[in-house]
Amino acid sequence: MHAVRSRCFAALRASARRATSATSRLSRRRPHHRANASRRARPTRRDVSSATTTRETGEDASRGGRFLTASPTEEGPDDRRRRHRAQHAFPAFGDVLLLGEGDFSFSRALVESASVGVGRVTATSLESAAEIETRWGGAANVDALRRASNVEIVHGVDATALETTLPDPGGRRYDKIVFMFPHIAGKGRISLNRELLDAFFQSAERALAPGGSIEVGLVKGQGGTPADEDKQRALGNTWQIQARAAGGDFVLVDAARFDAASWEALGYRSRGHWRSARRGEGEDVEEGGGVRTALKRADFARDRRRGFQHRDGVVHLFRRETELGGATCPWPVEYARDVSVFVDPNVFSDEEFARVARASAGRGVESDVTLLEEFAHDDGKTSKTFRLTFRSATRAFSDPRANAAQFNVRDAIEANAVNGATLR
Repeated sequence: MHAVRSRCFAALRASARRATSATSRLSRRRPHHRANASRRARPTRRDVSSATTTRETGEDASRGGRFLTASPTEEGPDDRRRRHRAQHAFPAFGDVLLLGEGDFSFSRALVESASVGVGRVTATSLESAAEIETRWGGAANVDALRRASNVEIVHGVDATALETTLPDPGGRRYDKIVFMFPHIAGKGRISLNRELLDAFFQSAERALAPGGSIEVGLVKGQGGTPADEDKQRALGNTWQIQARAAGGDFVLVDAARFDAASWEALGYRSRGHWRSARRGEGEDVEEGGGVRTALKRADFARDRRRGFQHRDGVVHLFRRETELGGATCPWPVEYARDVSVFVDPNVFSDEEFARVARASAGRGVESDVTLLEEFAHDDGKTSKTFRLTFRSATRAFSDPRANAAQFNVRDAIEANAVNGATLR
């Protein structure tokens, strides 16, 4: 049993050390999600107004460090919360990449609301031009965008494979990448949507210019941060966007409420996923091995009750771990790990253990230490189990790096940094 346990720890240790490399990037393989770890991770709760760190650092003047469009709420100047809205000019950005468009109404609203400071906008869809016209009703929006001198329309772009599906693959870089309300249709698809975000962030890292940033819009409750406010769910029942972003070495630095009314005033319409895709009346649709006629499918497509509920939306802003410029994560996720040791009661000190655990967790990692259990064994030995709760506001922190922090503490104990303690 001891040999098996040692091999397991050795494998986890190797994985954890790979995750701590500052220059490493996860491969295109989508990482395996460990359910037991997710149940022991939770976002640190802070007031939603604290999601303003980026704007207060002085780095906000960089091209990628701000939201495309965000303003104070109408609730007064003392309310720090902002809305991601359309009727305000762009900050000064260079190349902007918009992903996952359906009818291109968001791209059109964004471009037409921008009065100054706009660089080149590349608006993309996964579907072909024909599908955008026939299934999503986007022909008019695409035509309007093509008339703009600074807009490029590209179809067939996969947000999870930007390096192969964008024009000039491997060459061009974007100052801002925006992915609004990504979603895989169907209920009970949390794991698939996590995989979607995993692959997106890893791919986007290669397409993002130095100093750039990423915006991802999600419906309240999906992201798993306190920015979801009244719709916040248990972290294990969310898409865990911070952990997904960490796979590409990105840190959440801000969040803003999606102001649907301002976007809709400029023509934005949420078409949602395939359930709201436009189909012609009288189209034959296979169902249950037979064929039925889909009547009034166009009316179904326009039924906003069937559309994606973007009104309760949160737009998340991410920057590279190495390019935070003083910004910090307002809600670092906490990861719990346990360490058990045999102790010599004559020399062992809980306070010394906690001090060593905090000091050895790693750069930028905070650690809370709590005694869970003290046990007297039949052979006269005494053991203690401590819970280490790790978090980081400045690192792309997730399960692998929490494992690395745990093994840093174990290494310190093995090196006799704590008097009277040996690993159990």
